[in-house]
Amino acid sequence: MFITIDSNFKELITRKANDAFNAEHRIELKSNSSKETESSSESLAATFVQPLFDRGVRMLHNLRLRHLANDPKAEIHPEDGKRLGLENGANINLSHDGASIIAVVALDTRIAKGTILLPMGFEELNSNALSPNLLNGVPIVVTK
Repeated sequence: MFITIDSNFKELITRKANDAFNAEHRIELKSNSSKETESSSESLAATFVQPLFDRGVRMLHNLRLRHLANDPKAEIHPEDGKRLGLENGANINLSHDGASIIAVVALDTRIAKGTILLPMGFEELNSNALSPNLLNGVPIVVTK
């Protein structure tokens, strides 16, 4: 049995689905104007990732694999970096809900605008200290 769908109906459904998806997944950047700081600050939506090779418990005793782990960096889109006045390799302060850590920033065009990618499994970049639940999308305030 075949069902024929009118092309106008198909376009309408596709447009409605895209509109619903975009509205549901839109991330808006909010300025952190309540705190007066000398450097610029902005909230970016966090994405916590578990890299294949880290320096955590899984790799702690495996010296052959441990050296494959890259140095951990907080990755953001270059346009976000430019807006925040950040350069590749700069030290930044990341804070959420009263917790704060220091990280090295890496600018990468593969990262979605408005987000910050934080690797897990590194003592040097303890992203677990920012949030006990590590929920993707939590606002992370980035300052120089």
